[in-house]
Amino acid sequence: MRGKSTVSLSLVLVLVSVLTMGIQPVHATPYEHELYVDGFTADWVDWSQVGDNPYLDAINDGNYIEASEYGQLAGNFTFENINLPPCVVITKVVLEGYTNGPFDLTNDFDVYTTPDFVWLGSLYATGEPAWVTRRWYPSWTVDQVYPAALTEAGLNSLQVLVHFFTRDRLPRPPAQIDSLRLKVYTAISATIDFTPNTINANIGSPSLKCTITLSCGFNASDINQSTILLDDFIAPILFGTPVGNTLKVEFNMTEVKPHIANVANDILQGDPVPPGGVDVPLTVTLNLTDGTPFQGSETVKYIAP
Repeated sequence: MRGKSTVSLSLVLVLVSVLTMGIQPVHATPYEHELYVDGFTADWVDWSQVGDNPYLDAINDGNYIEASEYGQLAGNFTFENINLPPCVVITKVVLEGYTNGPFDLTNDFDVYTTPDFVWLGSLYATGEPAWVTRRWYPSWTVDQVYPAALTEAGLNSLQVLVHFFTRDRLPRPPAQIDSLRLKVYTAISATIDFTPNTINANIGSPSLKCTITLSCGFNASDINQSTILLDDFIAPILFGTPVGNTLKVEFNMTEVKPHIANVANDILQGDPVPPGGVDVPLTVTLNLTDGTPFQGSETVKYIAP
């Protein structure tokens, strides 16, 4: 059974592994990464390209692209690759753009995957140089609209197209994108097992039992139990005694059922739940006492009233 000193050593080894693979973690941790543009194919040249290599790979380097007419398209941008150490999983991917130009609620930069054209979000010019994330409803992250981004292969193969949009289709003074990046959040993987696996809105147990198993030899006694959350906001009501790398907890079904119903509604986009139910993914997040993040997911079946 490993103690805190071994956990700290493991974290150092993971960090060294990340750094030796060329990844530059944010805040000196291996759990946040910034992937910048590393290539550009000018399939469309409607945009004004300023600089020799408008790759959008760094701010204030003299290279950027700008547009002023509705429907102008840039080419395909690719991003730096990520190489994950063992036991590390991608938990969230956020698109960010460093923009400049007159702020106007009727225009922005739409970003789509290519060639399948999945909308990743809209970036806007703030009126002064600034990093911005997507806006408009719903404010999903990249991984929510493009689940392949949660895998190393899917994220590394991602390429995007930038489209200048004006709601009234009238020209605007030039708006610029000086840099484009993906902020990638990661965690150590945990195995999650829910009981029951089928949640019936009308019947069932008073609690959702959950067995959390940490990977890579981490010790469950090092879990900060106050950080355990189901889908980021439901805390456990009961905690078992940690045994090795495993901890058992229970969530109040009175909180769980309406949450699952809301998630199912989002999945089905307002359509009724079919008689056989719908699969709903649930995610458990937690930190160790030293701040090390863990995350694991499992799918349950939801049967509506």
